[in-house]
Amino acid sequence: MLREQVDFYLLTFQLNGKFIDYIPWAYFAEISPTTEKKSFSFWNEYEVKAHFEEVKHSTEQKRYIKTVITYELSEKGKFEQVSFIRRESLEKNEDIVLDEEKSIAELYTLFPFQPEGFSLSSPNLKVNEDKSNAFLELEQSDDMSPPRIVYFTYFTDNEKRKTFGYQYFAQGTVGASEHDIQFFRVEGKMWKNVTDEICPLLSFKDFWGSSAELPELKIRNHFQIKYQLPQKGTNIIATLEEIPLIDANIEPEQFEKVKKQITYKTIELNWNMDKAIFEIRKKR
Repeated sequence: MLREQVDFYLLTFQLNGKFIDYIPWAYFAEISPTTEKKSFSFWNEYEVKAHFEEVKHSTEQKRYIKTVITYELSEKGKFEQVSFIRRESLEKNEDIVLDEEKSIAELYTLFPFQPEGFSLSSPNLKVNEDKSNAFLELEQSDDMSPPRIVYFTYFTDNEKRKTFGYQYFAQGTVGASEHDIQFFRVEGKMWKNVTDEICPLLSFKDFWGSSAELPELKIRNHFQIKYQLPQKGTNIIATLEEIPLIDANIEPEQFEKVKKQITYKTIELNWNMDKAIFEIRKKR
């Protein structure tokens, strides 16, 4: 039987005594035999985060899904979305055993978060396995759509634990491309998503590097960060890429001026084997 508990508030924000915007704040909880959901919002000055958690049950496993959406107050006095982060972990009914002798392709077959069409038996899938560097590249393409690519590898710490790196890339046809990088560890029965625990969450500000005021949000939202897993070595390279100005209501001259003010084009994240985390090492 479904049980619901709903508490709802409406917050208003004012600047110099003048109403500027409102945003709902709510806590919602839902429990059923196969799904548990809850959501809540929290804020800090002029930033609001909406937080959603969901647990999906089956006879064989549980999926834990967490989504955090961040909104920022723009110059126009409206809250606009800054970031969307989704993390998913999976718990099985029995311990997950990883054979040390398995190749990276064999380990990938155990990975439960493969995108649609990226099973090793999928048609139109190009497989490039570098066994010596434990690096796997999978490309899915056809004549009707641009390519999609998955990279899969792992990083070993001083305790011989494996931290698996997963990267997904889909080329945009007109606007932005899709980039995603996440990290997982096997802990007992669980493929645990540890991305937020071990990898710095970079933003436009990290590349800006200037004492000048950050450009307005609508311009910052026309840049995206791409992380590249290494085929050799253990350093991740993050680059700042621009998104084409299509119906963006931004003057090209204004956009070019901002591009020239960006200090760093790449940020290098170094794998720390002692702490089993990535740390910012160099900015160029």
